[in-house]
Amino acid sequence: MGWFRTGLLCAATAATLAIPAQAEEVRLTPTANTSWIVDYARGKCRLARYFGEEDDRYLLMFDQFQPGTYATLTVAGREMWRYVGRDNVELTLSPLFSAREVRAEAVSFGDFRSAVHVRLEVAPEQEAKGESAGYEVEGLPHIDTSRLQGNAELSFSKRNRAITFALPELAAAFNALNTCSRDLVSSWGLDLKSQDRMRRQAEPINLREIAERIQQQYPLQALHAREQASLALRIIVDADGSIEECSVNEITSTRYLHSPACDVFGDRAMFVPAQDEHGEPIKSYYATAIVYRIDARR
Repeated sequence: MGWFRTGLLCAATAATLAIPAQAEEVRLTPTANTSWIVDYARGKCRLARYFGEEDDRYLLMFDQFQPGTYATLTVAGREMWRYVGRDNVELTLSPLFSAREVRAEAVSFGDFRSAVHVRLEVAPEQEAKGESAGYEVEGLPHIDTSRLQGNAELSFSKRNRAITFALPELAAAFNALNTCSRDLVSSWGLDLKSQDRMRRQAEPINLREIAERIQQQYPLQALHAREQASLALRIIVDADGSIEECSVNEITSTRYLHSPACDVFGDRAMFVPAQDEHGEPIKSYYATAIVYRIDARR
């Protein structure tokens, strides 16, 4: 499903002189006596683990706000400053995909000096659908862990520098994350058996109009404070296409940014309800990410 960018986005180019330099790589393994932790938090699921030595630790987290292949990846630690706020960072999740270009957004996290977050699709390149893909599904979407058996690695690289995290037992960890995200759906009051029979997700038929409305309503106090944010929107859509419930959760913490997205959807959205294997409408949900960004030159 799609994700909105609100605010003005412009790209600036500059000429640089490339000077050959020796490649540098930092390789990290999990901190001794630690394991993957799955946090069944309110409104989201978090998979986390510490890496590195006790006096120089890194924290890696995958957050999900609904079932599917998408997660928000947050990495905090000393060397992550090299990637903060940078475009065209190459992200590799071996053995699923290599050198996928992403933007590493800056984020504050606890006592860590530097942290980044990335919107990530956990799927092989040839199977990645993108967030603007169609709404056809085979039951509740989930992360396919069949190709993650054995050793896995996650790497950030930019120019001649890279940082790599060894990810042991990642398949089992993602299976636990899948279980947590299914529990989220149950906590929304939806029947898991009917969701497993779903073949088409709920679809807003006037999404372009909704996106334009949200883009026009950047919260003024947040704009003056130059506050940016990523938010997770979730709507319960009844079998007749009506909106039963709407909620917005913070992907990144904010002080002033209170999105009007639920008001806009409630006032204007029109939905085609989800359908089961017989084409019958069923009660289900619609979820997407909303990204607020301000042009640096404003």
